Amino acid sequence: MSRDDKTMPLALPDPNAEGIEDPLFWIDANDLSELAGIAGQNARAALKRCYTGGTWRKTSLVVRVVDSVGGNRGKAYQVFVPSLPADLSGKWHDQHPELFQKPEIPKAHKHIPTSVLVAESKPSRLAAIAKAEFLETLIKPALMQPKWTPGRAEMVRKIVASMPITFPNGLQWTYNAKGISGLIAKYEKGGLNALIRGPRNETGDRVIVSREFDKTAPFEEKELREIWTDLRQHIKNLFLSSHGTMPQIRNLANVRLIELSRAKGWAGANLENCDVGIAQVRKFKDLRKAAAKTMDAGKFADRFKPRVMRGRAGLLPMEIVMGDVHPVDILNKREDGSEATARMVSWLDLATNRVFYTLFLFEKGRSVTQAHIAYSFVQMVREWGLPSILYLDNGSEYVWKEMMEGFERLALMVDDFRAYCMNSADLEQRIEQADKEDSGSDEDPRAVVRATPHNPQGKAAKEGVFGVLERTAFSFIPGWIGGDRMKKKTHKVGQAPRAFNGSWEQFQDAFGKAMDYYHARRQGDGSSPNQKFDRHIKAGWQAVDVDYGVLLMALSERKPYKVVNTGVEIAGVTYWHDEMASPYVMGNQVLVYYAKWDTDQILICPRDATGKLTDPLVAYRNREFGIVDKSGAIESGRRVSLMNKGIRDMKQGSRKVDTVTEMGKFAQLSPPAPVVPFGPKISLPEEFKGIREAVEQAGEPPKVEQVRLLPGQWFEHETGTVRGMYDRPSEPETSPVDDWEAEERQRLIQKAKDANALGTAEKTDPSGCRLTGHK
Repeated sequence: MSRDDKTMPLALPDPNAEGIEDPLFWIDANDLSELAGIAGQNARAALKRCYTGGTWRKTSLVVRVVDSVGGNRGKAYQVFVPSLPADLSGKWHDQHPELFQKPEIPKAHKHIPTSVLVAESKPSRLAAIAKAEFLETLIKPALMQPKWTPGRAEMVRKIVASMPITFPNGLQWTYNAKGISGLIAKYEKGGLNALIRGPRNETGDRVIVSREFDKTAPFEEKELREIWTDLRQHIKNLFLSSHGTMPQIRNLANVRLIELSRAKGWAGANLENCDVGIAQVRKFKDLRKAAAKTMDAGKFADRFKPRVMRGRAGLLPMEIVMGDVHPVDILNKREDGSEATARMVSWLDLATNRVFYTLFLFEKGRSVTQAHIAYSFVQMVREWGLPSILYLDNGSEYVWKEMMEGFERLALMVDDFRAYCMNSADLEQRIEQADKEDSGSDEDPRAVVRATPHNPQGKAAKEGVFGVLERTAFSFIPGWIGGDRMKKKTHKVGQAPRAFNGSWEQFQDAFGKAMDYYHARRQGDGSSPNQKFDRHIKAGWQAVDVDYGVLLMALSERKPYKVVNTGVEIAGVTYWHDEMASPYVMGNQVLVYYAKWDTDQILICPRDATGKLTDPLVAYRNREFGIVDKSGAIESGRRVSLMNKGIRDMKQGSRKVDTVTEMGKFAQLSPPAPVVPFGPKISLPEEFKGIREAVEQAGEPPKVEQVRLLPGQWFEHETGTVRGMYDRPSEPETSPVDDWEAEERQRLIQKAKDANALGTAEKTDPSGCRLTGHK
């Protein structure tokens, strides 16, 4: 052999092939040369190519390398005969009839005790057998190599490199080379039975509470059983009363075990020596199903609630609706001249195969958002009614917290409605495989079914309908490019496909006609979606009508907003309702339901005079008035009138209160102000003796009793009285103006007297002098 065994990958034979462990079914290159009638060199080359992952005659052969005296470097290729092409394997079968003769088996009735059957059919025994068979499959490639050879060692290293492995029960485990070698040794010694874990030893000492507790606790068997009886019931109660995991329940059970042990006189019981063990807790894990019945209804309905298999024939209209976002494989032109394909948010009624849709053509860089899906859902409900089960695609458009919360709120408002991403097992119980279409196309209808890897059955019906729409309806619209974006349909080889020649409105009209054709076209069962739906209507089916306000509340964001004098502003849009003109609402926060899919209106829940939320009110977009528009002044006056009326109603039955008097009452009822405690008096030093003596001669002002002053009052030391800012003075004070007038009058009188005395002027009555303002 010319290859390097350390670098070339080893091919693992199929361990499930019948007779693969029997060397009689393996032939070398010379036998293959003779069997196929080819040269020996070509036979060896074919085996080498298949050993490294290639094929021969379009067939992947199962090839191994064994020790050989005549081979290259002591190695030779062998091929497993059943893996040869059918003509060669059949020829070899005819050449060796002795290997396939079936001897007559003598039959004798043998009685098998029922106890043995029961023991062999126990779940634990079956699980042990399944695990042993899995390990046998794991080590078979190494068993096929001779013992103590480099080939077996290399195969063991290959098996170890594939770790970790997952057992049939879902648990993962990792073996090293020593562990794999130990499994091989067991198998070579005792076969499959050596790998099967033996049954529990029922003859030994039975565990009551736990093995360690039974050995450590100072109790007799009777007391241990009494403790276990109480503890067992406590573990059951924990399973039935919580969502806790088994380790958590184990910890809580240990607390109960300590309490029971101390109650029986063991003062040293603690968390270190009182452990019930995880095995004892695991015995009661099935109680989780009973707990789910009362604490997790959704989980119980999905996993444990018994159901029957049903086909789509038993469904009613709108009982199950599947939602999806599907690209429409028809080229359109945007307003800027660029080409793009539209997106269709669609809803499939499984009972009738009717499809409700909403088309969107986006600008470059934009795609479907949650608002578009919510808008389409609301339009579907308003036209078709509310579905009972809404099966949403698990794509990014539906993994939306706000929308799922909206569906949950809708489920609380409306009976018999729920929405979730159904798993494949649950969906198989509700629907059958999509109907086969007799479209007459030479293309396999299943070729266009695009199912997600983790949920292929769940998407079969939805994607199958889209395949039918593409082939039978959309393909007739100009601009259709087919479902394969790498192989677009075009009018001429080598040229880009032409887009739809028309406006967006014209395309929507053409698309609507194609959808009408789909609903009127007979399908695989001989009836059209319209005919299926008509039969249900004649049988008495009615749609579930939902008020638009319910949808607006359910499928919207809830957030408090402050009401300003122009209304409530959200995302640059102002909304108004006359209730906002109430003094109880203006300036306060209101609970707002804002739907991104309908920005023309919002729902508000203001608070009344008692502080409770009122019923939702619809607030519409605020109208914007022109600067000189008289209607704006009229509307402003109307809103001011509403506010004034609300204020009058708010003041109804009230009276004016003398707040100053009330403050005085409050001060009188309050405890008196504390008296200031004075310490030692601070005197002037000796160098200021003169000042000190002058002050002592003047004498200190008389001390007055401490009085309690009200706000706006002060103590006047000159008079020894309490004065207030609103008190009238006892004697009117003379203003500077009055003093000036008096002085001027006296001066004029004196001047008149002097003139009379000299006889140089007319006699003037002093009492008649008055101020004239000039000489």
